[in-house]
Amino acid sequence: MLIVCSKITIFTLYGLSHINVDSLMGQAIFGDVVAAAIVGSNIIPNVEMPLFELVWTSQIIVPNSEGALSFHLREACLTFHLHKDVPELIPNNIEDVLDEAFKSFNIFYDYNYIFWIVHPGGLAILDLVEEKLGLKPEKMRGSKHVLSEYGN
Repeated sequence: MLIVCSKITIFTLYGLSHINVDSLMGQAIFGDVVAAAIVGSNIIPNVEMPLFELVWTSQIIVPNSEGALSFHLREACLTFHLHKDVPELIPNNIEDVLDEAFKSFNIFYDYNYIFWIVHPGGLAILDLVEEKLGLKPEKMRGSKHVLSEYGN
C-alpha cells in the first residue's frame, strides 16, 4: 500500500517577504510538503523482504509547547510563525518522551543501542538532541546528511 502524507504547511508556501522574517524561517525549515512510503502486511515469503517493522506507536504532547507553532489565516495565504524557543523544547523534553516510548522495551538511558532517523528540523536541533542524549556521532550521521543534501 502506498501512503502519502502532506503537511498543513503546504498552505504557507507563498511569495517570500523580507518583512515577515519568522514566516520566512518557518517556510525554510518546515517547507517539506509531502512524503510517501510503501507499507505492507502479510508479506509474500521469498518474494518480499521488509526492511523495518513497526512494533509500537504513541503520541506525546510536549509540556509548555502551546503557542510554539502558530498559523494565521490571512487574505492571501496562511502564515506560519515559529516561536524562538522551539529549538530548546525538543532537547529539553526528549529524554522524557523517549523514556515513555521505550519503557516497555526496557531501553533506558543509553540510546546508542537503537537505530536513529530524526526529522531534520535543523542542524541546531539535531546537535542538541545528540548532545542531550549522549549519542555517538554516527547515530545522527544519516539525518545530518539528509538535511545537508535535501533540506528539511
